[in-house]
Amino acid sequence: LNNWYIRRTRDRFWEGETLAFDTLYTVLLNLSKILAPLMPFVSEYVFKTLTGEESVHLTDYPELSDIKADEKLMQEMDFLQELCSAGKFIREEKNLRNRLPLASLTLVGAELPAEYQEIVKDELNVKEIKFDNNLAAYADKKLYLYTPLLGKSLGKDMGAVMAAYKQGLWELNADGTLSIAGKNLSKDLFEVRLDMKEGVAGRSFADNKAVVTLDTNVTESLKREGMARDFVRLVQTLRKDKNFNISDRIELCWKTDDAELEQALNENKAYIAEQVLAVKVDNTCSGGTADNIEGKSITFDAKVA
Repeated sequence: LNNWYIRRTRDRFWEGETLAFDTLYTVLLNLSKILAPLMPFVSEYVFKTLTGEESVHLTDYPELSDIKADEKLMQEMDFLQELCSAGKFIREEKNLRNRLPLASLTLVGAELPAEYQEIVKDELNVKEIKFDNNLAAYADKKLYLYTPLLGKSLGKDMGAVMAAYKQGLWELNADGTLSIAGKNLSKDLFEVRLDMKEGVAGRSFADNKAVVTLDTNVTESLKREGMARDFVRLVQTLRKDKNFNISDRIELCWKTDDAELEQALNENKAYIAEQVLAVKVDNTCSGGTADNIEGKSITFDAKVA
């Protein structure tokens, strides 16, 4: 179980989906058995809580062969996670917080099945996913030679190979080997990386066969939506501080003297209400918690409806 799984399955739990709970139960049950020799007391507690049976130490150890793995699904999830990790890296590099929506993401040199596109949009908070196959427009292929290994492998031919390398006289073969100065180098002696072109907010995949880029141009509309999302976070924190039940409907109010922030919250009032379970939203508030969003002061409060 990792943060990705829990985060992506949260809505399914909320909706009471049986398959989601069955999967979680199966994973926790097998995990308690696997950990039993290393963490006997914790695994015993988890196992007995889940099953009501006598002891995890009296059950058979799980066999990997008993688990029918969906290899295709696992590969797709690995790709999806790498894509989202690359997008988050770009955001961090450009100092763009994840609650700030961006216009688009472009996936270059790879495909993304339609059923996974909404996941990427949600994870990276982008409005649109675009596709392109022209890698050369976004990144340059750069050759990196592992010179300590090359010296042992090439001996006296090392000089000719380095001269060809500096002149860019090399070719990548279909089988993944490299032709340079009349020599064929195996994959363990070099690496071809995709380096982003100047002005491109992107990152390459680990295999250097595809690139993810983000449109980092933040319009006024996107900026205001980001403020609304920041406000949602503040209200969710307030709900926790007031020990509201997770399903409690609330009445929410706020007050701010900043015109831009007021516009942002009014434009996104329906979204805010949905996210924080507010049945009533008012932009006049006599008191409450004082905070700020992007340096703009706001006071807000909530009570159970």
